[in-house]
Amino acid sequence: MIAVALAFLRRNWKPLVIAAAIGFLAMSNWLLRAELATRTAELTAEQLNHLATVANHKAATAEARRLDVQNVARVQADQSKITEEIVDGYEARLADARARAAAAERLRAKTAAANPSRGGDAEVPRAGPAAESVDQAPGEDRLSPSDALTCTEQALQLDSLIDWTEAQALVDFNAEPSP
Repeated sequence: MIAVALAFLRRNWKPLVIAAAIGFLAMSNWLLRAELATRTAELTAEQLNHLATVANHKAATAEARRLDVQNVARVQADQSKITEEIVDGYEARLADARARAAAAERLRAKTAAANPSRGGDAEVPRAGPAAESVDQAPGEDRLSPSDALTCTEQALQLDSLIDWTEAQALVDFNAEPSP
């Protein structure tokens, strides 16, 4: 039986080799197609992951922009509120100082009219600061009422500017916006 098989192989070896080669090629083709299908599925999955990553990045960027716009609006509103409050307070204090200066001026004018011998000086005589030099009269270093008002107005302005600067410095530019 082995002899018959060997004889058959000697006579028909070419078709057997061709059949084996065809079988090998068919199996290789099947394996290559399976590998191609696997790699195609992996590529498709990678492309879908990439598209998801791009979409997530775009969504995160859009959300960050929205939060930035919201934060800018919040900061501007806070700064405007601070400015409005400081300006309102400054204007009220300024109006009060001007009203007190006007009342004092009316009192001086009324006193001067009632006591013409004083020559228009409405103040009651009192001991002033001592003269610092020979050519200076006591109490001569005081400001005129208009100069005193100007100084008061400037002091109020500077005080309000300091308050405004300190309040603006407390505005948190990086605060988490409320949802």
